[in-house]
Amino acid sequence: MDLSALADKMQGYSGSDVRLLCKEAAMRPVRRLVKRLESIEAESGGKAVPEEKVQALIREDTVNEEDLSGAWENVKASGGSQPLERYEKWARECGST
Repeated sequence: MDLSALADKMQGYSGSDVRLLCKEAAMRPVRRLVKRLESIEAESGGKAVPEEKVQALIREDTVNEEDLSGAWENVKASGGSQPLERYEKWARECGST
């Protein structure tokens, strides 16, 4: 992944926004895993998926650029530059530096 491009896209994102973006991207493989496990269980008549198979599925499907792109669609910057602009206006009007 191009980390410089990611950093550029994060203009206006707070630390909390970035955390939420990362959580959303990380949840995407988990959601896929749950769907796959449910499908496997249904095909086997409701039998639990063996732990080795679960671990293999986890290793196969990690967070990728598509997950991050999808997360961008759901997580928007909460404040952008607005808080900074308000602070700068307050500093100009009140003479604080």
